[in-house]
Amino acid sequence: MAISKKDNETKMFSLVEQWQKVGGNKIKFCKEHNINKSGFYYWLNKYNDKYSVGIPKPVSESFSKISTPKKKANPLKIIYPNGVTINVATTDLKTLSSLIKLWD
Repeated sequence: MAISKKDNETKMFSLVEQWQKVGGNKIKFCKEHNINKSGFYYWLNKYNDKYSVGIPKPVSESFSKISTPKKKANPLKIIYPNGVTINVATTDLKTLSSLIKLWD
């Protein structure tokens, strides 16, 4: 006897809720419960559409924060026509502009 759409939805939503309580890896959960991975994602999306309408996901659930090391500015070398050399480790345009204008 074939399972009705409503019964299937109830069963799958129950599994989605079970996964939400336990958390962890979705693929591992699917293997443990003998569920097709793509089918689980289908029902997870259906569940979210039905019960999360208008509620945006917190950023922490959607994205992982990564940090990148700040690059140090490559030192700039300003050589004036009189031979004076200045090594500058800033990219602040106001500072650079004032140093360049010193010759004018």
